[in-house]
Amino acid sequence: MIAGDCISIKKIIIVNVLLLALLIGTASASNTGPIEEKWNITFDGQDDDHIASIIKSNSEGYIVSGNMGLDPISSDQDGFLYEIDSEGEILWREKFGGNQRDSLSAVFQADKQNYIAVGNTISFGSPSTRSTWIIKVDNDGNEIWNKTILQDVSTIISSGQKTSDGGFVLAGMRAPLRTAGGNLVGLLIKTDSEGNVEWSKDFGTGQVRTYDCFYSVRQTPEGNYILSGTTQSFSSGNVEDGWLVKVDSNGNELWNKSFGGKEVDFLDSVIVSPDGDYIALGRSKQYGESLFNAWAVRTDKNGNLLWEKRYFDHSDSYFSSIEKSPDENYLVTGSVGKVPNGSVQASFSAKSYEAVLMKIDGDGNSLWSENFDGYQTSSFSSIAVDDDSYVVAGSAKLNDSGNSDGLIVTFNEPAMVKQSASGEDTSESQPNQEKSPLSVTLAAICLAVAFIFAKRP
Repeated sequence: MIAGDCISIKKIIIVNVLLLALLIGTASASNTGPIEEKWNITFDGQDDDHIASIIKSNSEGYIVSGNMGLDPISSDQDGFLYEIDSEGEILWREKFGGNQRDSLSAVFQADKQNYIAVGNTISFGSPSTRSTWIIKVDNDGNEIWNKTILQDVSTIISSGQKTSDGGFVLAGMRAPLRTAGGNLVGLLIKTDSEGNVEWSKDFGTGQVRTYDCFYSVRQTPEGNYILSGTTQSFSSGNVEDGWLVKVDSNGNELWNKSFGGKEVDFLDSVIVSPDGDYIALGRSKQYGESLFNAWAVRTDKNGNLLWEKRYFDHSDSYFSSIEKSPDENYLVTGSVGKVPNGSVQASFSAKSYEAVLMKIDGDGNSLWSENFDGYQTSSFSSIAVDDDSYVVAGSAKLNDSGNSDGLIVTFNEPAMVKQSASGEDTSESQPNQEKSPLSVTLAAICLAVAFIFAKRP
């Protein structure tokens, strides 16, 4: 072998060793995810259970609302409230309802000592009528009062919130007692702090066989309300479109906008951005497709569309809730279907689903997405956000023949934990590229080998 060949081989060895050192030093970038699971629990019951809402409690834990006994054959269904601590241990649990179908769709803080749960009841309203239901409980789940309102109409309440004047606002839909084929209208109710109705407003044309419904309501900083849902009355075709309506503090409509295409579209949750825009999300079908895509839209304060985006192509998917993250991005929950062969034409629904938690920025770009597996079907319907953890809740099902159980999962995001501990903004850092002690040691060894080869004649 001539000298030139030896020099070339030595150079090749040095380059390869240096490349190996670089790869080892950054290996954790592909092995460490953006978030990590802290714990998960399920609430088992004899019948199907579902968690509809979770919030931070007045202590250091979480309040959970939902429904048990969701068997379609049984006429008995009850709402429940749980409090769990920061590790998922149940502190108390209470069941609410009679011998008919009763449900709780949301819970929120009334003050530092009490909570308000809202939903619907047949047991305590007028006969054969689903009435709006409001329950006030103390910090230990003891009932303070229990009220049914709007008993002359059938209602479904999907969302509620405490208002700046100490009262409550509830959103959903209603129908007359005797309806020939539909004419369901969006419903907004304002009560005082004792649950007494101050006003209620209907939205939609009320025509036969039309479907208009609100799924979410938020009070805006100026004291107005923004509502999201779905509308047939104001859609671009004969099927439902995503729907945003803004009203003033007395429920008077300020503007009314629909979004979507020729297929069915829903906007299940809405939030107000720091600059006064609105971000709403749900699910949408593109023309000619049989399955949904998770979907998000952003509008300005007047409801003008700024952008819309679809997620999880070629799978039946949807978003259900949105909250701000500590770094001024947004956390969204939902579920993603597993579609055979990745075809959106595969069926009208997927056979199994995985709950999903995603972080998006203000432009709707996905920053990361985490699926929760281990069940045939699971979904996240609500999220409570702490500075260092995200607590998501919904339901899970092991197999086709089994019942659904309430599901709660807590995730940590390393960057947020660091930010909370140090008080510094680490949102621009790359925690997934931090090197473990082992990788640093191996990289150092490789560099040393490269140095030795470089010194040898």
